Amino acid sequence: KALLVLVTALALLAIMVIPVIAGGPKATKGERGRSGKAGKPNVGDVYSGPTDDGGLPEGKGGRSGEAGKSNVAHLYLHEKDPSNWEIVEDGAWGKMKYNLSGSEFCFLFNGHGLEPNTAYSLIYYADPWPGDHPGALIAEGTTNGGGNINLAGSQDLAMDLPDPADENYSNGAKIWLVLSSDYDGAKMVKWNPTEYLFEYDLITFDDTDE
Repeated sequence: KALLVLVTALALLAIMVIPVIAGGPKATKGERGRSGKAGKPNVGDVYSGPTDDGGLPEGKGGRSGEAGKSNVAHLYLHEKDPSNWEIVEDGAWGKMKYNLSGSEFCFLFNGHGLEPNTAYSLIYYADPWPGDHPGALIAEGTTNGGGNINLAGSQDLAMDLPDPADENYSNGAKIWLVLSSDYDGAKMVKWNPTEYLFEYDLITFDDTDE
């Protein structure tokens, strides 16, 4: 009988000791936590749409800024609600690629969701109103029947963006797409903001000839 008690005690001791030696009981699936580096934020949380060449967000919510370390940058323009200047959901929009420096301002702009068969002007608007401090016409053209427009070329602005006379000089230059009928080539002559595209960010350009 004493021998049976001793064997039983040794068996219980073995049951208690073996899990400790093995590193303790394994956590269940519900108890396990994730480890390692946190994943990158989902771009879709902020900006939606697939990417185009160069990995830049392609769509109405893309970021604006320098494309890597090159001399090429990009700017998104949006239809905005003039009551609060918030971007209009599913509104008209455009994207401009441009050089950050050079003897001429080289650009490629594509706009979408605009008024069909309508003349538009891509401008540098320099505050205050009417935007001729000094401001500049960059390009003009007409939308097709689907409300899309393509503008491309180079413009000798003969100044940096922004110009020192611009009230936004310390921050950057405003780029707008406005109705050509509201712009006389140098300044705004009418104000129909629901028909325009406004910059997502202010930009800079270094005219190397200046």
